[in-house]
Amino acid sequence: MDNIAIYVNKTACLLSLEKWSRVVTECNDAVRLIKNYKNRNDGKHSAEDQKRIAQMELRISVRRASALQKLNKVSDAIAEYEKA
Repeated sequence: MDNIAIYVNKTACLLSLEKWSRVVTECNDAVRLIKNYKNRNDGKHSAEDQKRIAQMELRISVRRASALQKLNKVSDAIAEYEKA
């Protein structure tokens, strides 16, 4: 789970550096890591882990939406904000 947190923090850094395309790519990678984590543990997460994962998913969605907006992919950004 700490590896996922590193990706989430990396997206924040890239966002502040205005590396919009990299933010989207890294967010996609983070989503993949979360899916793998969920599949590997087959729903056997503590309540604390579930809350932490949900918070990371929210951060990823908002950051990806922000980057998409800056890339003028407005409809994709709106869809991502709605997902968040």
